[in-house]
Amino acid sequence: MAQADGVVANGTGAAVRSDLNGQLAALFTNHSGSSEPGTTYAYQFWADTNANQLKIRNSANNGWVVLRELDGTMLIEDGSASAPALAFAGDLDTGLFRDTPDQISFATGGTEQLNISSSAVGVTPRAVFNNAVGIGISVPIKSQVQVKGAGQTSALNEGSSTGNVLRLGSTTNNSGDGGALTFASSGSDTASSLGFAGIKGFLSDGNNNTKGHISFQCRSTTTDSAFTENMRIFADGAVYTHLIPAISSNTYGGVMYTKGYGTLAGTSGGAHSHPFNFYWTGTALQAWVDATNVGNVSLTSDYRTKREITTQSESGIDKIKLLRPVTFKRAEFRGLFEDDEVVREGFIAHEVGEVIPSGCEGEKDAEDQVQSLNIDAIVSVLTKALQEAVAKIETLETKVAALEAA
Repeated sequence: MAQADGVVANGTGAAVRSDLNGQLAALFTNHSGSSEPGTTYAYQFWADTNANQLKIRNSANNGWVVLRELDGTMLIEDGSASAPALAFAGDLDTGLFRDTPDQISFATGGTEQLNISSSAVGVTPRAVFNNAVGIGISVPIKSQVQVKGAGQTSALNEGSSTGNVLRLGSTTNNSGDGGALTFASSGSDTASSLGFAGIKGFLSDGNNNTKGHISFQCRSTTTDSAFTENMRIFADGAVYTHLIPAISSNTYGGVMYTKGYGTLAGTSGGAHSHPFNFYWTGTALQAWVDATNVGNVSLTSDYRTKREITTQSESGIDKIKLLRPVTFKRAEFRGLFEDDEVVREGFIAHEVGEVIPSGCEGEKDAEDQVQSLNIDAIVSVLTKALQEAVAKIETLETKVAALEAA
């Protein structure tokens, strides 16, 4: 180690020679020492043996710039976005810099574009990339982020290329784990906000590479801290939008379960405001509109669906005589039916039920249904009455014929 002041003093030949040797030793050893040289010059080197760093004096001769470690490790200044520590001679505001501990950043045109920390990678898209980020494409098309490459042509296949696949995963294999994609606006760009909607894929159980489901979720109110699941597609193809079962539940594949179906007034009509459903009771198919049972849909008369079959013995004529045929106009009811001025013929359901119990479906004045007629039962009684009338007519015809022959 040697340091010198850079000035050869006057003296005897031997003294001058010794001073020259000292100056040369300082130059050859880069003024090495545990403390800085007593005399310094702009752009002077110093091998700081205490910090184990090679330094150079700055142009103002009032500080040192670290160049590298003495063991060969390269060191540069922190720099900034406008003046990166590692830049290019022809482009001084483009390069690498360090703005916070444990983070490196890249700048172009004096603006930070990419930062890499110990926990994340951040990208700031700029106009040079068409205000977007492209992977596999230099200028993304109609998007802020685009991934382009050789990929799948049909169902995703593990044996095919996945160059155009964006994968979101989890670090664990528990039931319900998986990746998610969320959507947000500027109003939800806060540290604690997930956004306003999201799509999540999750495992159905805790096994590796197992089957999974897709979940569609939304924030129901502005104050909710968690999304509400509105639809789930199960691995077997079952789709739920209402009363969604547990993740590990067994479902009926390929079937859709909803709260109701919207209706259209014809194929080109507008959406109707009353959802409808069908429900199989075990003996009849009910039609529901909103929360009201409006009656059975189909008539089933196959003998295989009936037991204890007997021929009617009660008088059909007596029953028919008790029925009250009426005329009426349609009345508004719960928004399902509307007033009109059309005069119609028919019956009152509960009155029919008093005469022919099975001829009326539903309970009178029930809150969740309107009564309807079981036409099969009424026609059966009408047929019995007609048969009785025909028998009487035939008897009278026989008597008349006998009288005429006398």
